[in-house]
Amino acid sequence: MSMNGPGSDDGPDTVGTPGPPAAPIEAAAWREVMSELAHLRAEVAQLRGEVAAGGTPPGTLGGQPTPDADPRWSRRGVLLGALGAAAGATAAVAGASPAAAGVGAMQFGATNVADGSGTTLTSTSGFQTFTVANTGAGNGVHARATGAGAAALATAAGGPAVRAESTGGNGIEGRSTSQLGVLGESPEGAGVEGRGATFGVVGRTNGGTAVFGFSRDRTGVEGVSNGGGAGLNASSFSGPAGQFRSSSGPTLRLSNGRTGVPIDGTWVAGDIVAAQTLSGRLELWVCVAGGTPGTWRQLAGPTVAGGFVPIQPVRVYDSRWVAVPGVVTGILEPDTTRTVSVADGRNSLGKVTEPNAVPPGTTAVTLNVTVVGTVGRGNLALVPNARQGSNTSSINWSADNQVLANGLTLAINSFARTLDIICRSNRTHALVDITGYYSGA
Repeated sequence: MSMNGPGSDDGPDTVGTPGPPAAPIEAAAWREVMSELAHLRAEVAQLRGEVAAGGTPPGTLGGQPTPDADPRWSRRGVLLGALGAAAGATAAVAGASPAAAGVGAMQFGATNVADGSGTTLTSTSGFQTFTVANTGAGNGVHARATGAGAAALATAAGGPAVRAESTGGNGIEGRSTSQLGVLGESPEGAGVEGRGATFGVVGRTNGGTAVFGFSRDRTGVEGVSNGGGAGLNASSFSGPAGQFRSSSGPTLRLSNGRTGVPIDGTWVAGDIVAAQTLSGRLELWVCVAGGTPGTWRQLAGPTVAGGFVPIQPVRVYDSRWVAVPGVVTGILEPDTTRTVSVADGRNSLGKVTEPNAVPPGTTAVTLNVTVVGTVGRGNLALVPNARQGSNTSSINWSADNQVLANGLTLAINSFARTLDIICRSNRTHALVDITGYYSGA
């Protein structure tokens, strides 16, 4: 082969037809030769273009390399001089190794067919192994698998396995007809990180999981939105839109920086916010009618009881008991207060028979209060905390030795599971029976 340069009268470049190899060579060696041939052909095409345009490779003088010429051009001169023989030998290799027919140098701007062979990029660099940028409106990377495997699989030992950023479309979009739309695994960093003006990560599937995130120590899937969109958007036509499971930590954690029920902004029915009270405790609110600010109902909070639990009535206090350890008994005197535990059910002697009949965290109870052995006229007030006082009565009597009862729904001291009995005007014995409770925090 020769190259028409200044002062040359050589004819057009030709590549001879090689004969069969002198001895069998391993397929790996043939593939290596083919790869080198592809590189040589690409260099020849580039050099021919430069010569046709009248250019001269840098570091040459009259077509000959100068002493300080770029080593690449000196190497290319040698390679071009021997291209005919190399091309002929490699063509014979290709004919003798049909299994490698689709393997060769990747041609950019064209469709590459690898047949049954895969492509692997491996790097020990601390930076990216493979970087693709598209400055147009298309995708940076578009991977499609028609079988049961993954369209794209990436692993990382430290940083994100996949990181994609888009200034116009989606950061990462995965679609699957049977398996996972997007799967990211990383021992330390992010399994999948996608940043986009529309969506960061999008997963769609007709059968499996759209987005799957697994983390040994940190967050499996994290969604962050700096605009008006959702940090994480999940929808399903039949199964659950979201499924959460934890073997040790919280199944679901809600947090919010606002204080109290929303009083501004535009909200949609179904919105749920976790807010704080002025004392720093949590409240949970749900929007039941959209608007600005919408209509809200409190689901939970330090002053909101939970669901009612009726129970088989149990007696938790009787002032007529005698010598019960830890329990103050005896007739209630006028203008005194007695603190009574409602936690345990007890028998006629005051012995505990049903521990935790009212469980920890209870915020309110339903009860019957009974007065016996009354003196004159008087009343009792049952309250969660007598130090806050009371201007009402829970039960009244008007003569000696009356037996009267009244049913109440009453908040209690949820931490201690106690209530206070304030006795006014005259003496009496008192009994307290619990009929149910409201589960609390």
